[in-house]
Amino acid sequence: MLAASVVIPTFQRELQLRRTLAALDRQSVRGSFEIIVVDDGSVPDTRRMLSDLSLTVPLRMHWHPHAGFRAAKARNTGVLFAQGELVIFVDDDMLVPPDFVASHLEFHENHDECVAIGYRRRVPYDVWSRQEEEDADALATEATPDTRIAGMADGTWAEIPWAFFNTCHGSVRRRALFDAGLFDETFVGWGFEDTELAYRLSQIGMSFAVLDEPVPLHLEAKDADVRFAEEMQALLKIHADMADIGERIDLEQSKMEEYRVRMTELQEQILTLKGVPNSGQLMGHLQSKLREMSEGVQKGTIAVVDYEQKLMLARIRFQDGVSELRLGKPPQTAQPSTK
Repeated sequence: MLAASVVIPTFQRELQLRRTLAALDRQSVRGSFEIIVVDDGSVPDTRRMLSDLSLTVPLRMHWHPHAGFRAAKARNTGVLFAQGELVIFVDDDMLVPPDFVASHLEFHENHDECVAIGYRRRVPYDVWSRQEEEDADALATEATPDTRIAGMADGTWAEIPWAFFNTCHGSVRRRALFDAGLFDETFVGWGFEDTELAYRLSQIGMSFAVLDEPVPLHLEAKDADVRFAEEMQALLKIHADMADIGERIDLEQSKMEEYRVRMTELQEQILTLKGVPNSGQLMGHLQSKLREMSEGVQKGTIAVVDYEQKLMLARIRFQDGVSELRLGKPPQTAQPSTK
């Protein structure tokens, strides 16, 4: 069995994917890993490019018909076909350094029941697309750092480290993915399928830690403004969901308060009736109502806890989405003449 499988979902990114695969073919470890590319319905050019590639690392490709942005399904396909004990997730637009796979293997040798969360640095399209030959050192000078998980490294949000997991760069043992139930394929569209899986991984006892090195370069797309608009729409939807959940919590808490007030009244009535002859039938009715109110409080408490958990997850998704937002460079304004 191979030590690792690098799983890459892709869609219509032939140029970036070619560079990602070339970087993976320059890894310091040999014979211990494979690459699995899952094409989520690209045009034939991508499949043709993959077929024509000559890599020294084993490369397998799987193709889905296009039916929306289905990263969760694509990654599940990669995991199902993976032959490596470790699954390394990376996006199709990541330029990884030569020690990338070796670093993940070493991390998991020292952290058995742990999920690795990796950093990245962003390189704008107009920077990396100018270069025909990849010069990672030159690109790195114009890359912006990853601020998304810096809070985890300095202790912020230490109680919920799973919220920082992102499949653009991360790894976990294959068996743990199956134990957690794999990605939820009902996630269609941009984002958060990895955060939801990470939560379930935490529920089966997996811990999370930052892999400080290496730091791949994220080659940003040309259509960054279009993606920004899509991401904003997703954030607005999450914001509306948060408001709806908040209203549901308020409603449940209001109902529970009414139940508690009524329970106090019933307890006083029952206490008064204890000294009244022939009050058994009324006493039984009041006690039945008291049990009904008590059950209402219990059900409301469970509902509030469930809603609060959903609200926490929504807040994390919102925070994660905000940190992922990135505008293109502002247009250069003409400088006034000094003549």
